[in-house]
Amino acid sequence: MNKRDFTLYDLVAVFKKRWWIMLVCALVLGSCFGFYSVNSYVPEYTSAVTFYVSPSTEVGVEGDWQSNDDTAKVNWALKIINTYMGIIRGNDFSARLDEAYRTNEEWGGEYEKLAFDSSIVKNSISMSIVSDDATLFKVIIKTPYKEASYHLAKELETLVPNFIAGVTKVNNTVHVADSAKMPSGLSNSDNMARNTAIGFMLGALLAFLVLFLIEVFDVRIKSEEDIVNNYTTPLLGTVPLFREENKSKRGLR
Repeated sequence: MNKRDFTLYDLVAVFKKRWWIMLVCALVLGSCFGFYSVNSYVPEYTSAVTFYVSPSTEVGVEGDWQSNDDTAKVNWALKIINTYMGIIRGNDFSARLDEAYRTNEEWGGEYEKLAFDSSIVKNSISMSIVSDDATLFKVIIKTPYKEASYHLAKELETLVPNFIAGVTKVNNTVHVADSAKMPSGLSNSDNMARNTAIGFMLGALLAFLVLFLIEVFDVRIKSEEDIVNNYTTPLLGTVPLFREENKSKRGLR
């Protein structure tokens, strides 16, 4: 007997017959994912600054920016912004931001308490382009501390334009478009619920796949349907199954 040919009806039948196994597997794997999420959870607060990049005749690209070709403008903006984001990703910028935060008289006292260093500061920075014409980019700070995220983002407002001007030797090309704001709450508070849900779905799916494969490769004949569906030989008859309760009703001992 070859492997069985499965239909949608067979899939539903597998689910109806073994649903409790899938439920148990889903609950177990969901609990494992939830337990891991709880024990590995690190709070995360996010603050960000959005910058606008303006053209400058000093960089020799004013022709592209002032042309009527929108593609040329976007290409110019992408080139400049990618250059600026590359500068911000560098170790020198992270070290300068770390120093600015540590020495700021207003909130630099937090530095020792939070045990920050330039490598942690660098890992807390991410960036993205946020406008269709590629003239706005956002620098995002994520740390486990609400105040630290905000204060580091506030440092970016003055440090980014000054640092880029120092590297490119061109002033007044980067301006703050949207200032940093104090985080209103955790930015990853839903991670535990999401991971638990993912574990639950994976558990149910894996259990269903295993049960499905067992059914596919199970070549035993269990019913009349198995013979009719898998063989061309006609079915002449069946032997009824008598249980103990049926025997007593028929007077059989």
